[in-house]
Amino acid sequence: MIRIMLLIAALLAVDVMAAPPQGAQGSNSQIERQEWGPAVRGLQASVSLATTVPTQGEPITVQYRIRNISGEPIKIVDAGFWPNHRIDVTTVDGMLVSRTTAGKDALRVFLSGDRRKTVLRTLMPAEVLDDAQTITHFELRSGVRYRLSITYVEGSVELKSNQVEFTVR
Repeated sequence: MIRIMLLIAALLAVDVMAAPPQGAQGSNSQIERQEWGPAVRGLQASVSLATTVPTQGEPITVQYRIRNISGEPIKIVDAGFWPNHRIDVTTVDGMLVSRTTAGKDALRVFLSGDRRKTVLRTLMPAEVLDDAQTITHFELRSGVRYRLSITYVEGSVELKSNQVEFTVR
């Protein structure tokens, strides 16, 4: 599974209804209700927050998914999370949020383009890769409203998730 190594201190999730992909299995109502980013080459990405009443300084779980909405199997490269995923956190005004030392290190890995240890995965039609991680890579302040998105980047493909808005308490 695609691993997410993003660490943030306290967020508030926004749950938006989205239609399931064509041919998707209807057994997972959370996936059907999930907000998704734009389709790129038959794939969509999504990010959501599991904690609804977070407290500043506490880690939070972020759920990241990629789904195949095409009718064909699609191969994706899994190099771990940081080598081919960019995490963006801004204020709702669009101001970039400072990164912690761990966040700066993770961004450096992403920007290096290093993909030495990779796994080629086949995502079948309507299949969803699903992973959750605890995160803290940004310096967040209490009372400020933020936006978070994740972009999977491999070669010329940039698969952007939806944006999640949250406020640190």
